[in-house]
Amino acid sequence: MNNSGHIDNTRKKLAEELKNSLRNEGISQKVFSKKILEIYYPEMLNENEEEKHYERFKKVLQGKRSNPEQIALYHFFFKKSFTTGGSNHPEESRNAAYEFSIEMKHRISCQPMEEGKEKAALDS
Repeated sequence: MNNSGHIDNTRKKLAEELKNSLRNEGISQKVFSKKILEIYYPEMLNENEEEKHYERFKKVLQGKRSNPEQIALYHFFFKKSFTTGGSNHPEESRNAAYEFSIEMKHRISCQPMEEGKEKAALDS
């Protein structure tokens, strides 16, 4: 599989994970999309912009307009804004672990691994 095939698979997998996470938490895609505007773009908060952003977000989830990094940012926002964690680990550790997992999902699934190169990949 070539590099673009790996990226397509990663994009689809991350989009599906985000859709499932939203569904599992009982959060509609529209509510999630609006929350992003409220927090990061409050100056754009009006009905017209909310609808435009929601349409763009749906395209991201369909894999029509996204890259793995963009979906990873949505994952991070979801985790920070909608989950309680329920972990005994400090928030700083949970955030580091989450960022590491996203990085590993992206790198491992987008870059073919040469035998014996695992340490170099993890160090990069």
